[in-house]
Formats: sequence, structure tokens, C-alpha cells
Amino acid sequence: MEKRQRIKIVLRGLMAVAILGGLYLFVFLTFDVGIPCIFNKLTGLKCPGCGMTHAIASLWKGQPANAWNENALCLSVLPVTCLYLIYRTVRYVNSGGEDFHIWEYVLLLLLLTVTVVYGIMRNITF
Repeated sequence: MEKRQRIKIVLRGLMAVAILGGLYLFVFLTFDVGIPCIFNKLTGLKCPGCGMTHAIASLWKGQPANAWNENALCLSVLPVTCLYLIYRTVRYVNSGGEDFHIWEYVLLLLLLTVTVVYGIMRNITF
């Protein structure tokens, strides 16, 4: 596949994410209606993603401390994941490369581990 075609694919994906994400954020901020957590509804426990919408809305309003209180992953794992996705996108556009380096496996495993541990720790009452 040509580089120009890969750029078109990436731009279409980014536009879709931006439109859908912006629409969801608008609906959430305007009507305070979010997507309910199925894990929480079934178990009564908070999953690692519970509060992420509130955290992103708090960041949008310029309230990082409130975002941290809603979901700490928003200010820790999410930025690293976004940077990694930018790296993968640039690499895909430039070379079409879909292979993984060992450091990527380590990074993804680390992010998964942090997410799982956070999910467990936030449900333990001290």
C-alpha cells in the first residue's frame, strides 16, 4: 500500500474518533449522561475505566486535580497510551510497518499490569 493511501486511512480514523469523541463529550457535558459501566452494574465494583469520562471532562474544564480523583489512569496510563498510538501511527504511515519490537511488548504489558493493579486497588477499602 502506498504512503498516500495510508495517510488517508489514518485521517479517516482520526476524523471518526474526533467526531464521535467530541459528540460524546458534548452530550456528557450538556446533559450529564454517560455510558454506564456494565462491570459495575453486574458486580458493584469499579472497573479501571470507571470515572474516565468524568476525568476527561474535568481535564477539558482545566481541573487536573479533580480528574485525578475521578480516575488516576487519565493522567498516568492514558497519556502514555496516546503517545504510543501516535508513534505506531507515524510508523505505519511512513513504512507500513506492522511488526512489534520487544520494547513495545514490554510497554503494553506494563500498561496492562498498571491498569489491572489500579482496578484491584481502587476496590479495596482500607
